Amino acid sequence: MPNKQEKAKRIIVGGTVAGVLLIMFLIITIVIQAAQIFIKQAERDRLQNEYEMLVQQYENAKDDLEYYSSDFYLEQLAYEYGYRYPSDK
Repeated sequence: MPNKQEKAKRIIVGGTVAGVLLIMFLIITIVIQAAQIFIKQAERDRLQNEYEMLVQQYENAKDDLEYYSSDFYLEQLAYEYGYRYPSDK
């Protein structure tokens, strides 16, 4: 039958092993969470850049639409295709 010292020693060793395993689990969890945070931040930055690029393209397209819809452009295009005003001779 084990004496009290051996029993206390086993309890201490078991508690130490459990504590070390708990600390390792917590460290691994923190590292994984940090990696996921960095991945999400990189994705957010990429999407933000893509959004800004699309907004710029939209603004350019809006300006182009205004130009191509203008009377000046349509008149210029008509002259290029040979159309003339009756007053032009």
